[in-house]
Amino acid sequence: MIIGLVAVALLVAAALTLTRFSAPASDAGRSYGSDTAFLDQFSVARYRPLLRLATRMDRAWLEQTHGKELASVYRKIQRSLLREYLKDLSRDVNRLYAILNARSAHARSDEGDISLALTEQQTTFALLIWGIEARLFVDVLMPRPLDIKPLVSALEALTAQTQAVARPQFSYHVC
Repeated sequence: MIIGLVAVALLVAAALTLTRFSAPASDAGRSYGSDTAFLDQFSVARYRPLLRLATRMDRAWLEQTHGKELASVYRKIQRSLLREYLKDLSRDVNRLYAILNARSAHARSDEGDISLALTEQQTTFALLIWGIEARLFVDVLMPRPLDIKPLVSALEALTAQTQAVARPQFSYHVC
């Protein structure tokens, strides 16, 4: 019975998260304008603090030196910051996929099933983010370390792929 309730709660949380991450985000206050401007200004380094926020080292040190109460307040702040970073990351990932989808829609052919690969990548990103969100939700009761590295690595690969596809390729032939 309890396992069933937990499963339903996780499904509801996943549905809410899906709605949150798949809805078109307004870029109020952070509009890049064109795709080129977005790619020029976008940097994965903006999300490197996620790696530090996900560690438990600071909390363990605070717990040893100042007690559990301060450590739990600090962890609550960490969870809040992680959620904000995930929200921003989701917005940027959606923008990168919009650029890739627009390029693939304008391609002359879909050799290698590019659109299917993009859908699979986007699903993988959603699952990575949902997994982190679920861990943050459960972290209140059962603190566990978060592994953000796969998400950052996938973001680096997506950024490189988008920049390679979106930038015009010039080739010079010497006659």
